[in-house]
Amino acid sequence: MDIRLKFVAALAIASSILGVVSLLPMAFGIAGMGPPQFPLAIALTFVVFLGGPLLLLVASLGLIFPRAPRTSVLAAFFILLVVAGFLLFWRLPGHGFIVDWMVMSIVLVLIAAALGLPWRWAFIGGIWQGMLLGLAVAWSVRDFLSPTPGPFPTQARVWFLGCLFALGTTALAFAWRNRKTEIETSGQSK
Repeated sequence: MDIRLKFVAALAIASSILGVVSLLPMAFGIAGMGPPQFPLAIALTFVVFLGGPLLLLVASLGLIFPRAPRTSVLAAFFILLVVAGFLLFWRLPGHGFIVDWMVMSIVLVLIAAALGLPWRWAFIGGIWQGMLLGLAVAWSVRDFLSPTPGPFPTQARVWFLGCLFALGTTALAFAWRNRKTEIETSGQSK
């Protein structure tokens, strides 16, 4: 494997970890605010908040295993998400988050399948995560600089670092995309 791909994969994993650690509490906070007004509202919340970091995670899988068929990478990603969901929610009785997590998993696999290539997964996931974390940092700075400032949130440093890592992954994935591999794998089953 090319050293550049290894670097992008490692950066995507680091970005994904920072994104999940940063955005999971936000997703649970919004999901736990009250009963949803429409079915699968919590699944939509999970997709909005966790879509970027999880696309970065599947991008790292695709970059680590470049010769694996896309369907195998996406199947492994789906199984990884399902297992993670069961580990997160097995102790929460009656909340029904597991169904929403499964819907989120299916939607993210479909998004990744539509995008098709690992560099696209990293590109879109990095932009997605970078926007969310950048907005969180900007909101924190705005609140801190307001006339009645509150304490600066300690998580803002992690949000800023996650934003930088995600946007760095986006830039490198786009700059180092392999056109030859893209042409060769365009006929491969996705």
